[in-house]
Amino acid sequence: MSTNIIKKSRVNEVDALQKLADGLTQHASTAPSVVLAGATLKPSDVVATLHARIAQAKAVSSAAANWHSMVQTDHTAAAQLKPLLSAAKQVLLAAYSTQLDVLADFGLSPRKKPVMSPATRTASALKAKATRAARGTKGTQQKAAITTQVTIAPATTTAVKVDGAGANPVAVPSAPVPPAPGAPGSAVAAPPTAAPTSLVSASPAPAATPTPAVHSTS
Repeated sequence: MSTNIIKKSRVNEVDALQKLADGLTQHASTAPSVVLAGATLKPSDVVATLHARIAQAKAVSSAAANWHSMVQTDHTAAAQLKPLLSAAKQVLLAAYSTQLDVLADFGLSPRKKPVMSPATRTASALKAKATRAARGTKGTQQKAAITTQVTIAPATTTAVKVDGAGANPVAVPSAPVPPAPGAPGSAVAAPPTAAPTSLVSASPAPAATPTPAVHSTS
């Protein structure tokens, strides 16, 4: 039976007793006497007994309300003390971790290291391995084994060949430029092709005209 049901039943009992006492007081002149265990009780005697019971019930209700209030206060105080108790225990366990007799004086025992069963350890390792495979994470050696092949197209330059008359230049592709040695991701460079001996050809210069000799007369 819950506390609310008990409280409601007590209130109903007090109300019923009060109404009975009020009725006997109002009709005391005509109300009959009550015979109980060979004793005759007048209406006024019954009313006095009812009032005594009502006072007792009210006192119990008041005491119950006070008790509930005190219990609630006790719970609140215990909750407020928990952080201090926890901090004090942690400090003492750290200060006297190797002195079991001193910890016993405080009513404390050293912390117990958690013991993992072989089955739990195996399950944890399998779970870690599956998680690593799902995430695609790799170790240092696995990362070092991964390389990327990069092919760099050689850059081409254009040389201009001019004929002897100096008109209509002709574009002549030059040899490809090999990548720098040791560059990452570079392919093996082909041997360079010999460039043309002369990119610009000039027309032969005309022969010089001999100067006629001049003879002087004396």
